[in-house]
Amino acid sequence: MNNREEETTLPTFHSTKESPSSNGSHIREYATAGIICFVVSFLVYIVAKPEERKGPPQGNTERQTGLPSNHPDVDTSKMNVVLEQLQRTRATLEAHPDNPMAHLDLANILYDAGQIIKDPTFFAEALLHYEFYLNQYPDDPNARTDFAYALYRTGNLNDAIAELYKVQQSSPRHQNSAFNLALMYKEKDRPDSVLAYMERVVIIDSTTRVGKAAKEILDTYHGAH
Repeated sequence: MNNREEETTLPTFHSTKESPSSNGSHIREYATAGIICFVVSFLVYIVAKPEERKGPPQGNTERQTGLPSNHPDVDTSKMNVVLEQLQRTRATLEAHPDNPMAHLDLANILYDAGQIIKDPTFFAEALLHYEFYLNQYPDDPNARTDFAYALYRTGNLNDAIAELYKVQQSSPRHQNSAFNLALMYKEKDRPDSVLAYMERVVIIDSTTRVGKAAKEILDTYHGAH
């Protein structure tokens, strides 16, 4: 927990407001709007677990995170599996109520349930258990990134962004927190910030799934100019 990465300065964001008389600004505005639409259509979910780990290993490394662009039908088979896991994990926590890892495991399963069943109440409950865990392991970037996403899914976008900033400040090469920041700034209609964090994702590692996705987005954007 003491092996924190060297802090780097977060990208500086600039206002997207331009003079209405500038033809160049209109072209840039349309191109930027196009790339944001591409973000929505191209990226439904991102992989939740990067290679780096700061805290204790998390239970489910196959979970996905990110801002969903649509809501497909519930997968009944996955729903049944996650509900069975939820029942078992609740029982484990009841037997070990002071174990932070038991809280993290339950938070992760609730997160999965919220993703699969499309019910924000699962994310609301997950927040409580992420908070318990993070009180013990505040430097775990994966758990804090998931905590931020749960905040977003319960309607707390600004708080979610603040939590992702914490991850970027302590672990500037944590790729998924940077990617989620880009997607959350899309929600706030801040295209310059979206592009800044997409660039950050590519700089961190252009060979991962999210790195390749970010690079394709940036190539599309720059090709429009």
